[in-house]
Amino acid sequence: MSGAETDETDEENNSASLTTEAGKGGTDGGEPERGSANPYRRSAFAVARAIVVLAIAGAGFAVIIPVHHDRQTRVVDSRLADLTVPETGVAGFNTKPASAGVQPAANVGLTVLSTAAKQDPGHTGLYTKDWAATAKGSKDAIGLVVFLLPTPAKAQSVLEQVSKMELAASAQSANSLDRHATFTVPGVSGSAGSLFVPKKATSTSQDLAVSIFRTGTVVSFVQVAAKSSAAAANEAQDHAISASKTQAAHVEKVEPGFSLVELVRPAGNTIPTTASIVWIAGSVVAAILAAVGPLLYGRARRRRQARIQAELDRMIVVRGQTITKRRR
Repeated sequence: MSGAETDETDEENNSASLTTEAGKGGTDGGEPERGSANPYRRSAFAVARAIVVLAIAGAGFAVIIPVHHDRQTRVVDSRLADLTVPETGVAGFNTKPASAGVQPAANVGLTVLSTAAKQDPGHTGLYTKDWAATAKGSKDAIGLVVFLLPTPAKAQSVLEQVSKMELAASAQSANSLDRHATFTVPGVSGSAGSLFVPKKATSTSQDLAVSIFRTGTVVSFVQVAAKSSAAAANEAQDHAISASKTQAAHVEKVEPGFSLVELVRPAGNTIPTTASIVWIAGSVVAAILAAVGPLLYGRARRRRQARIQAELDRMIVVRGQTITKRRR
């Protein structure tokens, strides 16, 4: 074979090698580039991933974030005032009380009351209220003492003890008063009362009438001090009966279900604000990463493959040697 023919054969072989290497990784005649799927489909998958992440975050929020707490209450002693009449309704006395307030249960010497106050403070208490006469210089007064007990039985026990202490014939001997009469309050079941008068009447002497009755778990004790006079005989007793009727009618409305316990917070769940904000923000970020992350990763991968393919396109093999094409 001549030299010319040999050169032509080498050139043909070189051309074939160039064509073969270019076809291995190039875009001309090679396999189509991956990642060329429908962009709408990729968007749909991104949205679906975000929804799944948000759903999981929502379920986790409901389980982890809410703080459960039990029912919380407190005892409000001042509510005892609700068991007393706002005013006595007795003529000659101020409508506004001269004094009123909660008293320590241990101060009256009643074992049943003091024990109940320790065992059930939400349903035990002692409250006093006093009204002064409207006449200037008058010492007439009406006093009201209310005992709240947890049960009717304990309230009855207190009523019996107070009756022995305050209604007995000798109850006011230390104050130079003799029991003049006993009475009941008309229309008030189980009521009892005593009228005490001075042993020696003077110009400043006062009669004292006391009455007591029970309404459910509440015991009401009424005291009336009124000036003794022949013209107004038994005035103290009449005032005591009138004030007792008013108090009894009031307690009948208030006593059912009465309690000193006040609900501070019901049982249930609360959602901490800070924790909620942090959880929601983290959930949004996670959803965004779930939606966009794979797209960004796919784009970066395709760019990397494109760079590798570009390098391959610039490489040719001539007689077993790799030669890089010169960039233009």
